[in-house]
Amino acid sequence: MENKTATLSVLVSELEPKDFLGSLAPVIEQIENGEQDPLKIYVRLKAIISECESVLPGILDKARDEAEKYGQKRFKLFGATVEIKEVGTKWIFDQTNDPIYFKANSELQNAKTACSEREKFLKTLKEPMTFVDEETGETIKIFPPRKESKSGIAISF
Repeated sequence: MENKTATLSVLVSELEPKDFLGSLAPVIEQIENGEQDPLKIYVRLKAIISECESVLPGILDKARDEAEKYGQKRFKLFGATVEIKEVGTKWIFDQTNDPIYFKANSELQNAKTACSEREKFLKTLKEPMTFVDEETGETIKIFPPRKESKSGIAISF
């Protein structure tokens, strides 16, 4: 079992990306041919993704520091293109003291709240209904919203 446990560690520590990128194509073919259990493979791949997602944030700062040592914003390394760039820039407007912005933002929040409340109401409709628009006096037939969904698989570890 120790040998199997070390496989992912070897993958990330010793192999170059070119050595394993695209290496799952035969597994996909085996699934399509009925030679592999697709659910088993799916669960295993989700476990690998989960493990990677738990490790990556912890090494991001050190990896960025290491990348900066190359003295370039973009370079090739380990068969990949590495690019140092700003990601997730966030502008903070709460201290701008701009009354036009504050008014527009307040109106936006009020509109979002009104839309949310109306959506809740529309979700309760089981069949079309007629109502009178109080602003225009127009009689309007409204319909329940369409509901679309897609089935998936939730995997927890």
